[in-house]
Amino acid sequence: MQFQQAEHEFFVGHQVDSENFDVWIGQAVCWWKQGNVAKSEAALAGAERRVRSNADHLKLNGHKERMARSRHDAVALERILRENMSLDPQSPWAHGNYALFLKGQRRYDEAIVEYKKALAIAPYPLAEHQLAEAEKLRNESRQNSHR
Repeated sequence: MQFQQAEHEFFVGHQVDSENFDVWIGQAVCWWKQGNVAKSEAALAGAERRVRSNADHLKLNGHKERMARSRHDAVALERILRENMSLDPQSPWAHGNYALFLKGQRRYDEAIVEYKKALAIAPYPLAEHQLAEAEKLRNESRQNSHR
């Protein structure tokens, strides 16, 4: 990546429109990819103050999600995924992403509920496959706990 060029473009962007959400979130991502957590978090805070729509909020959460995953912060990740569902309740992918998180936490009953919500909104093959896998894992877990 050409980070120096990107940094220059963000500098210009701030001069042209210092209230532009996309400039701030872009800068946060750029700093993150360079490994500068402090500057990324500062730009992210700037972006957060400039959120003007659900689309902006979802974009902001996308970066927060990457940060939480890199830190293995399940509490923050769950909060972000739940917030994404509240921002876009008719998104099958928001429900599917949350279901995948729940499945990874071995919370199979909750994952199954979310996969079913996703599929009720708009069926897609990955959610169908993940639902079947969650049901299988739940059944195996129940069998193992009865031994």
